[in-house]
Amino acid sequence: MDRHGCSSQRVYVKRIDTDTYLYSSTGGHRAEDTVYPYQTYRTPNYTYPEEIAFIHYISPWVESVRGEVYDKTILFSFPSFAWPSDWP
Repeated sequence: MDRHGCSSQRVYVKRIDTDTYLYSSTGGHRAEDTVYPYQTYRTPNYTYPEEIAFIHYISPWVESVRGEVYDKTILFSFPSFAWPSDWP
C-alpha cells in the first residue's frame, strides 16, 4: 500500500504591534506602533500539495512558512507537526 503526505501551512497577519524602549543618560522614551498589513504567507506547496506529496510518498514532506515583517525574515512558529504513529 502506498501512502502520500505533504504538510503545508498558511499564515494570515492581521496586526503587528511593536513596543520599543529607548534609554539615554537624560531619561527614556517609549515608542509604540501598530500596523495592519493584512498579508498572507504560504509555504511553497500550499496551494497544490498533491505533486510534492506524490513524490514523497515514502517519507512525508513537511514545510514551514516564512515571511518578511519589517524587512526581517520570520519563521512563523506552529506546533510541531507529527505524522500519525501508524504512518509507514
